[in-house]
Amino acid sequence: MKAAFDRALSALLQPMETEKTLQNDGNFTKLMVLQEELKTAPFGEVWDEYCRVCGVPLDGAWFPPGGTI
Repeated sequence: MKAAFDRALSALLQPMETEKTLQNDGNFTKLMVLQEELKTAPFGEVWDEYCRVCGVPLDGAWFPPGGTI
């Protein structure tokens, strides 16, 4: 379930129109630069806030320190 939310939230954060315009204009260098910048976008922070709002543990917080469930 978490993976589906991760993918959905990531897709919502993508600047699709900008990417489409750059591709259609043949500006592949700028498209590549934009895509590389998006890899480091603050997705993790957005997901953490979503978890806080929903009242669930943040990523990894639910996993016990000993490493076994």
